[in-house]
Amino acid sequence: MLRRLALPSSIRNEVELNLSFNTCFSELHGICSFPTATVEFEKGTLFSPCVYYALSVRLHFADIERGQKLGMFQNVLSIYDGEDLLRTYTKASYLREPTLFTKMIWVLFFPLYFVGMFHNYNVLEVPLAMEHIEDHGRSSSKLVFQLQDRFAQVLYFFS
Repeated sequence: MLRRLALPSSIRNEVELNLSFNTCFSELHGICSFPTATVEFEKGTLFSPCVYYALSVRLHFADIERGQKLGMFQNVLSIYDGEDLLRTYTKASYLREPTLFTKMIWVLFFPLYFVGMFHNYNVLEVPLAMEHIEDHGRSSSKLVFQLQDRFAQVLYFFS
């Protein structure tokens, strides 16, 4: 308790990530990659050496019928020093569907649902690493996030 009062509060950085796909060379109408977002930064600007960081991704899925039946998907966060891979964090997750009881509560208390007082089942927070630490000798300069499901339709997400 004393430590929390004596130390400053932790800093929270949010970076908006933009998804991109690679199309197939043989079939131009097809998608041949998973949605991937890359963030490049100067060494030592995003992470400080010898400090523990919790890395998570907040995904906001489109509200469509196919999104409700998404199933399990893999989240992969890779940290690079230039072109050299330093670390990779992976986490399997799934998008929960609201129960029938929850939907009835939303209808019953529609004004509260409309102003956002209830949990949004289209938003998913995925903790990827609880204790990421930057090395002195090899500082990172690039983050690559990959959502390993081609059918997931994400509106936006933050790291």
